[in-house]
Amino acid sequence: MKANNLTISVPFNGCDKNCPYCVSRMTGYIKSDAGLMKRNLKKVHHTADIAGVSSVLITGKGEPLLGYENLLWLISEFCDFSCELQTNGIYLNNNRDSVKELAETGLNVIAFSIDDLNTFKDYHGLFQAVRENGLLTRVTLNITNNIPENTDFNDLISIAENHFVDQLSLRNIVIPNNIDLEKPEVSKTADWIKLNVNPELYPKLVDDLKTAVKKSGFLIRELPYGAKLYDYSGISVTFFDYCVQDAHTEDDIRSLIFQEDGHLYTNWNSIASRLF
Repeated sequence: MKANNLTISVPFNGCDKNCPYCVSRMTGYIKSDAGLMKRNLKKVHHTADIAGVSSVLITGKGEPLLGYENLLWLISEFCDFSCELQTNGIYLNNNRDSVKELAETGLNVIAFSIDDLNTFKDYHGLFQAVRENGLLTRVTLNITNNIPENTDFNDLISIAENHFVDQLSLRNIVIPNNIDLEKPEVSKTADWIKLNVNPELYPKLVDDLKTAVKKSGFLIRELPYGAKLYDYSGISVTFFDYCVQDAHTEDDIRSLIFQEDGHLYTNWNSIASRLF
């Protein structure tokens, strides 16, 4: 079994943003067990090495920065890998001194998950602080109706260039497979996606991206699970057709998933996918 990365979920400590399309609401929450996480650390390291993992993504069922001490511990444990943090950015924007501490602990990339173009302006100073501390800024733009319908790829590149963004990803917001739509919170979230995600906007932006890089960009590399990274105007750009790993074949696993219950999985929403 091969995997592109190891994804680690910081023990849940709430969230400071109420995203109506939240994937965690659809895939469900699990009970944290920091003790088992610590006991299984060596096994997770070993499995990641065998699977050829090259990077670690630290995320959470909530906002990982709200579990700050656990976050620092996990970064320090996996700092021998290229290490990336996924966040909505609210905590960091209010505590910019933390960027320096995260960098010194071993973080390499901060991936900001945003869904509104105005957030680029709000985070301008934060993105600058990330660059000044030697980290890379990735923006994952969640494509919902919050993004104006007339937005094109060149608009996004221009915004990224003016806001210290090194990497830009477009993420399609979809309803995961194998979820229980009988649960009210799951059904409510799925209904919001159906009503508030324009099914034509994401494909349009991806087509814009492909046309743009064909004219004046180039392919950097293709990842084993199918994602392609392009260089366009000095910015790494890519796109993801799905927003959570819930299906794969043995040859295209995107992530090994170390969840906060202390077990290692290959799927976010399947207990049966536990490796140990």
